[in-house]
Amino acid sequence: TKSSELSVLVEFDGSDWSRREWIKVHGSCYYAFIVEKTLIWADRQDPEKRGRGLLWPALNFKPVVDKVGLAAHRLKPIEFVGDRLLTFLDESELRSHTETNLSGQLACRDYPELVRDIKRWTDYQDGQSILLTTPSVLVGYRVEVYRAEGTTQWYTAVIVSYNEATRELTVTDDTVLEPHNEDPSLIQMKILGDRVVDAILKGEDIGIGPRRRSCTQSKDQNNSLSLYTSNTLRNQTPASCITPSRAKTDTKARQTRQRSSQEHNSGATVAESPKEEKKNHQTSNT
Repeated sequence: TKSSELSVLVEFDGSDWSRREWIKVHGSCYYAFIVEKTLIWADRQDPEKRGRGLLWPALNFKPVVDKVGLAAHRLKPIEFVGDRLLTFLDESELRSHTETNLSGQLACRDYPELVRDIKRWTDYQDGQSILLTTPSVLVGYRVEVYRAEGTTQWYTAVIVSYNEATRELTVTDDTVLEPHNEDPSLIQMKILGDRVVDAILKGEDIGIGPRRRSCTQSKDQNNSLSLYTSNTLRNQTPASCITPSRAKTDTKARQTRQRSSQEHNSGATVAESPKEEKKNHQTSNT
């Protein structure tokens, strides 16, 4: 993150995703550039009941560029979960998050949607950790991949293999049924499927789902995976799940289906980013 050539693809709140821009993070025009760090709790006024204060879940941030002294200052920027209210609070007032304290929080009892938001956020972080540290266990599973170029924002795919040397995942696009390579450290991916992340972390094999879903299912699934911000740096420790023999069997079956489908869909391709450009660019959805 300290490279002078570091660039990220940024989407802006309140603007359509197609108006995204590549930003050179360490450019002279930025005094601060921060990314999500962890989930915390902080005091705030109840958004619906005047005069009542309560602990509320929030996100804190890690500075990548800090020319204004955020790291050294006692006031820290946070974003409350739910209404995404941004504010600065004294770091001594911020409390760490633990899974066990959810049921005892008044905010979670009065606003049950906060529990779902917290679960969605933690599942996403766990998924990122698996993608970055043990991606080989994901062979056969479905992911949603961010498009750095093109007329669509995301595409869904099946992971067919992982290259240890290049650290790239080979995925087969659900639309064109052709494999191409993606680096999960440079492109944003989301693991799809109910309980998939939890199962992998617990070492359970829940089976590999079908490649294609109906339009309604896909839409509902995408909505359930909406995030607050996607410029994230994560440090989690996942477990493993799928066995090598299972992965090989499923991969051969998919390759057979791909060859059959490609005979009827000749000419359909997916453009890949040049290797040289990939070294200097990371994508993010903020």
